[in-house]
Amino acid sequence: MIPRPLRGALVASLCLVLALSARPVRDVPGEYGGRIAPSQTVLLSANADGRLASCSVERGDLVEQGQELARMDDQFEELAVRSARMRAQSDAACATATVEIETLSRKIERRAALYADGTLVGAELDELRDQRTLAGIDLLKAQEAREQAALELERAQAQLERTRVRSPIRGVILERIAEPGEYVSRSNGGALFRVATIDPLEVEVHVPPLRAATLQVGATAEVRPEACESVYLARVKQVDKVVDTASGTCAVRLVLENQKLEVASGLRCRVHFTD
Repeated sequence: MIPRPLRGALVASLCLVLALSARPVRDVPGEYGGRIAPSQTVLLSANADGRLASCSVERGDLVEQGQELARMDDQFEELAVRSARMRAQSDAACATATVEIETLSRKIERRAALYADGTLVGAELDELRDQRTLAGIDLLKAQEAREQAALELERAQAQLERTRVRSPIRGVILERIAEPGEYVSRSNGGALFRVATIDPLEVEVHVPPLRAATLQVGATAEVRPEACESVYLARVKQVDKVVDTASGTCAVRLVLENQKLEVASGLRCRVHFTD
């Protein structure tokens, strides 16, 4: 958890610290102005309408992929899980049918000898065997019911999980849109958080068409963020094939790795292509 005094600065610039080890800044001819931005911005919404019960993150917090950010009201879902778990774990019906089968099997075994010497009539022995068959059917029904209860438990757990709001990416909370206690409706968007990926970052720069024609995907470039005495390497990921009529330039997008979160998103920068 990032201390509260640092959160505002983190969101404003999304810059934690300057580079600990970087090459000194130098003036390079053929530089182009660009802007550093998150490589991805995600608007997280609730899975269903309901009351927002709690939030575990605030604006400016760093979050990991899959991390729980908030919970919707889950009272009914919790009860459904508990009820389904009790049915899935209940073995009473199976145990009863099993005992009945074992009891009837012993009776049949004992009375088979009586039937052999004529003491017991065949109809009585057949009746015991029919009862054992019915007990076996009851056991199968009980086993099927338990399997069905296990499926109901999985369904209830899935419904409960839908009340959890998790981050699909590793990034930073740009905005917390709803507050605990508010009713969230998907018809109104149901937005809860805005999360941005800052590792990697994306750099967009506009260059003349002749320069763009020489660039290939994977080409390297030096990126010098403003107010940052460091130079970072980035790689070209896309070169627009259409010239912007207003500026007479082509947009080039680069990927800037930012594992240590040293580079600020939202900053202007200078870009020099080394390839």
